[in-house]
Amino acid sequence: MKDFWHSFTKWSDHLRYYFLIGALCFAASSSIIGCAYKTDSLINPGTKVTDKQLAVEVAFVNRGLAARGADIKAAADVLEAERAELGVKLEVGKADLAEQKERREQIASFAVNALGQVAQGNLSPTAIASLAGTAGLITFGLGGLKTKKRDNGVIVEKDTEIAMLKAENSRLESKVISAQ
Repeated sequence: MKDFWHSFTKWSDHLRYYFLIGALCFAASSSIIGCAYKTDSLINPGTKVTDKQLAVEVAFVNRGLAARGADIKAAADVLEAERAELGVKLEVGKADLAEQKERREQIASFAVNALGQVAQGNLSPTAIASLAGTAGLITFGLGGLKTKKRDNGVIVEKDTEIAMLKAENSRLESKVISAQ
């Protein structure tokens, strides 16, 4: 009878490197298949995470970015509202400046005409008094009668008194011109 143990050890000693390589391959493949893949975390850069943990982190980061995006959009809407309000204020300011310029030109032309009439001696004392009263009303009265109120930061003017005074002024000027 043959000694099986002795034959096996002789055979395994002859093929020992094959057995060793097979055992190492089995250990390496077991370790590769059995371990989960890991990558750097999005939130904690020094930490390694699996694909499931990475998906949870991506969802968390996306929620944070969506919230920041909503905040930025709200801030942009506020900025657009402020820009529109500034545009309205700019238009009101331009209209106010144009009105002041027109009023200044009216006063200057009125003064030049009145001085020309006085220099020529064409005006009567009552017409001079009427012109002085109108000039005083234009110079001092319009600024006081012009009422302004703020409506949501926009200056709103009540022009009824101003329109009445302008009509009265043109009526008096036409009366003075017709008296000449």
